[in-house]
Amino acid sequence: MIPEKQTENLDKVLISAEHLLNLINTVLDIAKIEAGRMDVLAANFRINMLIDQCYNTSQPLIKPGVVLEKRVDENLEFVYSDQDKIRQIVLNLLSNAAKFTHQGKILLSAYRDGEENLYIAVADTG
Repeated sequence: MIPEKQTENLDKVLISAEHLLNLINTVLDIAKIEAGRMDVLAANFRINMLIDQCYNTSQPLIKPGVVLEKRVDENLEFVYSDQDKIRQIVLNLLSNAAKFTHQGKILLSAYRDGEENLYIAVADTG
């Protein structure tokens, strides 16, 4: 049986590795955009789950003295879009907020404005 502290540390390593992989994919995507070869793979997915994943993935990046908060409209369910691209954008925004926020809070929010528009925002005090 692995001690609890080691399990916590392994979880942090796994989250950090996933974040690093996402950063590498971002660089590759930028190259694709510049070459005019970016593909969009749209499908239905639960936006709440994506927001939770981004929130949990960015937790280790948050400095002491900073609170990461999320506000997600409970009526949000499925959206039709490119899940990987949205995840990449949100994680990039959270990463930047974590990098420049030394005190205060970072707020991740998601809501709909009517039927068509989905808004995802990251606000910080940094």
